[in-house]
Amino acid sequence: MSDRLLKSIERQGDIENFLRFEFKYLLNRDRATLIRNDIEQFMSYDGHIGRDGDQNYYVRSLYFDNVRRENFYEKIDGIKSRRKYRLRTYTSAPNAKVPIYLEEKNRLNNRVFKFRTQLAPESLAALETGADILQQKEVYGDNLLFDRFASRHLLRGERTVVMVDYFRRAFVSNYDVNFRVTLDSDIQAAPSKCLFGEMPNQRVSCMAGYTIMEIKFSRRVPSWFHRILQSYQLQRISISKYCKAMEACGLAVDLS
Repeated sequence: MSDRLLKSIERQGDIENFLRFEFKYLLNRDRATLIRNDIEQFMSYDGHIGRDGDQNYYVRSLYFDNVRRENFYEKIDGIKSRRKYRLRTYTSAPNAKVPIYLEEKNRLNNRVFKFRTQLAPESLAALETGADILQQKEVYGDNLLFDRFASRHLLRGERTVVMVDYFRRAFVSNYDVNFRVTLDSDIQAAPSKCLFGEMPNQRVSCMAGYTIMEIKFSRRVPSWFHRILQSYQLQRISISKYCKAMEACGLAVDLS
């Protein structure tokens, strides 16, 4: 992705951008509790509260791929520069007060470039079915994110394929505004073409009993967090909720 493109995106008020490094760690239940207690000494919850008043909040993503599962295999094969699209919201049922986003996630080596734009509710069905994408492109005008999504849709034939739900605890640093930690647990998946709707007998657990901890930063990891990593002897891993969901649902197979 060129610097010129990044600068043009940043000037658009309807597109949010997140440019950062993202490292992931897999924790069992006991270790996740211990590390969360340690993190709370230095960080605060990000303010998103779950429906039950807990500090967990709900995340739902609906991912796109094509019949060749190119996004899946690019990740499995360790391709250093790759891109994928998803729909994201924070509710399991339509809610006019909860936004729906189209998100694009690019990875170049260890650096992540994520862009998102809020969708009009009436656009959702078109993106889910793949119908009238060119018409929707006109609706979103000069939105470069939607323009790239439409091009990918047409060139690679990508369609919605799998839904991933989980609960997230997110922390922001009291001392470094560019450092963020998320703990994602109770990850579940189901084959799906739609963002909403019941999926009886299709939902499966992914990595039951485990939490994915992700640290997100633009420049450096604070020294206090380095001490946590060393204390628990944590090793960074390459893991994708999308790929785990595809495998758990029998939609793709890791041949490596």
